[in-house]
Amino acid sequence: MDFDWPKMFRRYVYDEEKTPYFVSVGRLNKRQARNEIFLYAFFVSMLFGILGLVALTGKLPHGEAVGVPIYALFTVWLAVTFAWTKNPMAGAACALAPIALAVYLIVFGFPAKLGPVDKVLVGAVIVGWFVYSWRMIRLVARYPEMSEPTEQAKPLRRNPFDMLK
Repeated sequence: MDFDWPKMFRRYVYDEEKTPYFVSVGRLNKRQARNEIFLYAFFVSMLFGILGLVALTGKLPHGEAVGVPIYALFTVWLAVTFAWTKNPMAGAACALAPIALAVYLIVFGFPAKLGPVDKVLVGAVIVGWFVYSWRMIRLVARYPEMSEPTEQAKPLRRNPFDMLK
């Protein structure tokens, strides 16, 4: 049994239909845009949902500050709204989440156990997230004028055992 590693990589890590992160916004169709918006909203809602629930315990550096869990849970609501309605304002509010996280880290500081390399890595992830959020804003602005996928488009669900034949 031979595995086709490049085909498996394309299938599970980068697929032009399901995960079109390297396709320009102008070339996306509505199915690709919906998939990308869903994954972005899922990521934001999971991250801020967990952050909001942990913030309610008072174990984070901000202590008993009420604004942090309210903002986190509000961002979850906005992410769900963004995924459901493709509203540009909800997308713009979700795009502010990495900036809010950066402000939180500046105000309350990084965890004490993080070294300087770790802090730079966290900063790079936040900057990358913000750049990707800008892509989401451009994507949702163009969403109404995107074309529907053609009938020749690959189906979203595939049999994982077909490639083993």
